[in-house]
Amino acid sequence: MPTFAVAAIVIASIAAMPGNVLPVMAGLLSDFHSLDEVEVGFLIATGTLTGLLISLSAPQWIARVDCRYAIAIALVVDAIGLLGLRFAPGPVTLFAAQALAGGSSAIIASICLTVVASLPNPTRAYSIKITTDVVFAGTFLALMPAATLGLGGYVAALAGISAVVVPLASRLPLRAIRAVHTDGAPIRLRDAPRSAWLMLLAIMVFYVGGIGVWAFLERVAVHAGIERVAASNAIAVGLFVGVVGSLGAAVLAGRTKRIWPETLAGLVLVASFAMLTFVNGTVQFYFAVFVFNCSWNFFIPFVIGLVANRDSTGRLSSLVPATVMIGGVLGPVLTGAMIRASGYRSAMIVMTLIVATSITGYILIASKPLRVHATPALEGG
Repeated sequence: MPTFAVAAIVIASIAAMPGNVLPVMAGLLSDFHSLDEVEVGFLIATGTLTGLLISLSAPQWIARVDCRYAIAIALVVDAIGLLGLRFAPGPVTLFAAQALAGGSSAIIASICLTVVASLPNPTRAYSIKITTDVVFAGTFLALMPAATLGLGGYVAALAGISAVVVPLASRLPLRAIRAVHTDGAPIRLRDAPRSAWLMLLAIMVFYVGGIGVWAFLERVAVHAGIERVAASNAIAVGLFVGVVGSLGAAVLAGRTKRIWPETLAGLVLVASFAMLTFVNGTVQFYFAVFVFNCSWNFFIPFVIGLVANRDSTGRLSSLVPATVMIGGVLGPVLTGAMIRASGYRSAMIVMTLIVATSITGYILIASKPLRVHATPALEGG
């Protein structure tokens, strides 16, 4: 794998760490700033909304910015935003700090995913990126005890890591994509094929159902009579077990033109949703969570990779963070509303159908022949 791709993957995973350790961060923020659940929710939503708006605008600026300077500045701003979560003197500056952190993370994700999309085998690169996400976040959680460090120590550690990787930005290409074809004609977003847009829609639908279930996974277990500690342990261990899925995708990606590996993973994922819907014991919950994480981490790189493979403009991969964020906003809200209206089992069934719809969409699109196109090349090295 080229050096610039390794740098992009590492930087993207570092920028994703605050989100991946969000459950711990939310508790620290609540305790330190005396925020209730609603206020914490609004604080988190501020960062998500800022990141969403920036990611949605990415196709308009992704070909113009200097990747090296943009990533370096975004990492520094991210560190400042994280420190602001501790040292903000009031609510306004606290929310501003969260917006800075969320917005800068979206810039990093949009650029780095676009750079990775230029590789000959983007699916494998996305698989490795998911693996590093889990490894980095899990290692941080293990080495940085929140109870000992407190909010100040926790955000300082995260900010320090962001600052440390700033030199890696120099390894990125000058441009994420070219703004014009080799014949001088401009590369326009509207020239992207419909199948690439449909895959972005499939990702959004997938994350509506997937994050909707993930957000309430512990509550689903408790509702089924499983002890909260056992449920939390299963979820924590499941995160690490999920690396098996992402590594498996990295090994198999590009080895066959057929879509049976990811199709099988998608079917297994739906089966894990069904197991969670009708869970009735701790052992079953552990097994379902492990299958859930492994199949998720195996399937999703192929979906994101198909966007890159079908996109003739090179710009649509910058919208992947936005589709994930939209799913992250809509999924928990929809699931929570359905749980209140008709109970856990009905909500789980609906989320299962939503994810199954996304997987079916992927299969239908991926099974169509791929039209060969010249991916806009990177500049610099």
